[in-house]
Amino acid sequence: DTVTQPTINFCDFDRDCKHIFLITDNSELQKRAVDDINNVMFRMPLTDGQANGSGYRNFRLSADGKYCAIGCGDGKKYFYIADMENEIMHSLKSEYLSSTYVPRFINGDTDFLAVADLSGHFEIWDLEKKASMKRFEVKPRSWIRSAIASHNVLAIGTEDRRLRLYDIRTWECFRTEQFQCYGNSLHLTD
Repeated sequence: DTVTQPTINFCDFDRDCKHIFLITDNSELQKRAVDDINNVMFRMPLTDGQANGSGYRNFRLSADGKYCAIGCGDGKKYFYIADMENEIMHSLKSEYLSSTYVPRFINGDTDFLAVADLSGHFEIWDLEKKASMKRFEVKPRSWIRSAIASHNVLAIGTEDRRLRLYDIRTWECFRTEQFQCYGNSLHLTD
């Protein structure tokens, strides 16, 4: 008999590196213990279909490890929020975005989430209400390649090689910088 191992599309570790979270075959979220990696602690299927296996960061754990956000990629207007404690998967559909990429928990908390698309739009979601609360379009319009939200700042890197910084208390863009490289990976520090 041939045993087929699943393809790992995305992975992340919880804060204390005791658990690893995986998206396998673009269709299932798994939680495994690092000290027993072959043991799947739980599995949650992606209920509406599949996540896109793109190399962009479409998978994000909340700072407390209780929730996981999964962007589903090009042409998919929905994304997932996985409640890790209760093992429940929520599928949320945007009426504004043309696709769903780079989901980010605002300040690492589980109250709000930013989700972007390929055409320069991003949307802020209230996760308790499971509803969109604010919509933006970067000017000039450009593919949003990365985002991070920390210390009341949402940073967005775009295809046109710009970094945009938003104050999440007012949602005002307070700084834009042009760079010589793409913003594929962003990190905010104290």
